[in-house]
Amino acid sequence: MKSYKELPLRLYQITRKYRDEPRPRQGLFRTREFLMKDLYTFDTTKEEALETYATVQHAYAAFFAEFNIANFMTDASSGEMGGDLSHEVHMPSEKGEDRIVMCDSCKWAANEEVAQRGLTIAQKWSQVSHEVNASVTSDTSAPSQKHPRNEEESPVEPDGMKGPPVPTYRSWTGLTSDRRTLVQAFYPPYVTQANPGGKDTSWEAHVDPHVLQSLLDDLDLGIVNPMQLWKESVAKYRGDPQNSPRILWIFDHRLPQDLIDNLRGTYPTVLQDSDPSFEFPATLPFGSVTHDPRTNEPLDIIKVKIENGDKCPKCERGSLQVLKSVEIGHTFYLGTRYSRPLEATVASDPTFAALFPSTPPAFIENSAERLSDPPGRTTLQMGCHGIGVSRLIAALADAKADAKGLNWPRVVAPFEVIVIPSEGLEQVGEHVYDMLVDAAGKDKAHQLDTILDDREKELAWKFNDADLIGYPVIVVLGRAWKKVGKCEVQCRQLGVKEEVELWDLRRFVGGLLERV
Repeated sequence: MKSYKELPLRLYQITRKYRDEPRPRQGLFRTREFLMKDLYTFDTTKEEALETYATVQHAYAAFFAEFNIANFMTDASSGEMGGDLSHEVHMPSEKGEDRIVMCDSCKWAANEEVAQRGLTIAQKWSQVSHEVNASVTSDTSAPSQKHPRNEEESPVEPDGMKGPPVPTYRSWTGLTSDRRTLVQAFYPPYVTQANPGGKDTSWEAHVDPHVLQSLLDDLDLGIVNPMQLWKESVAKYRGDPQNSPRILWIFDHRLPQDLIDNLRGTYPTVLQDSDPSFEFPATLPFGSVTHDPRTNEPLDIIKVKIENGDKCPKCERGSLQVLKSVEIGHTFYLGTRYSRPLEATVASDPTFAALFPSTPPAFIENSAERLSDPPGRTTLQMGCHGIGVSRLIAALADAKADAKGLNWPRVVAPFEVIVIPSEGLEQVGEHVYDMLVDAAGKDKAHQLDTILDDREKELAWKFNDADLIGYPVIVVLGRAWKKVGKCEVQCRQLGVKEEVELWDLRRFVGGLLERV
């Protein structure tokens, strides 16, 4: 791509993918080889990219609705993919490894990872009132990142006790998308919850990074080595007060105040550095926060255990329902997360440059990012969207299967209808088959995808095979035909077993198929 005139661009990829899955299980639900349908989108502006994102979401909703099986579009985490916006498509399943949260009032739905209960933090760095310039000695830096989720424990040796040190707090380290603000969150290693009329329960605590992101919305949760990247920014912007890297500490309300005060007063010793050759500047902007500046409520940054009946954090009227589910689709708005580092740009629209030759006004979408683009160039706005084809097949099979066999939705069934004639009615079976598929081609709009089981097998054998394979509708030519000239129509998904006149067969079968 060279010019804005070549945009928008949509690239599809349908292929096998491979991963070193340590725990394959449940057939096609979790495998080392799977089939994916991916769509990559490229637009000129953020506004156009978000319109594309909405269009893909509508298309996905229409696609999954074709299966006539409950599925939900949920708020989701962008995870390692990054980006500013993400949604998942989930299908309820007891075999699924995800949990989704739904409100019975406003119908809000979210992956459990991003669902929040109770206090919502909505504050940025500029609104943190505790910011000061703190001195940093030259031999201090940051702890090494050993935990994949950027978490680590800080132990102490209790007075008068022998044995291994006991951790008094845990810390989580992250970085903003501009690589200049180091965010560290501190919280207790365990949480105890009082149960009314019962015994208190404790569980190992983990920080909820999405709560932190609501406090600092440009926090990039996809960064694996935040400390190293921040140190590079320190070196890059040394002596530049306007772009100086900074540190923000966030404390969970469960930590003792004396521990918080101690950490604040001696924070250079907390930032243990394994690289003594790295020199820090004499001062760095430093801030810490324990309360939401908007509500003045203590901060709760630990992942909560959401249970059925909890209050909805969106509408505050409804109750939450927690469902086990399997993820079958995911959409990401990536923005410039990948295109900017890769310098993926196209020639800008000269009309825009002529209207705003210097600085784009604030009301122009994405104006801040355009200022950092090379002259005459526009950085691509990206999105990626995927459907797990292999997993979708497994989810559909699991959703409707029963003790007799599979129950495929019409749109993915190998055939919509199977005609099973009993012994001596083979020619009648051929006539019924021709009528259903409209062999003469007179009524193509109502043709049915039909198969005729003309094998020389017993009727019971054919029945069992049809049930096992999972054809939506079975048409039987047996006793009812021999007695009164009627076809027996069965639809296991709908619990239908009815005798139908031959002249009304196509209409009746078509009505059943519309419901499966």
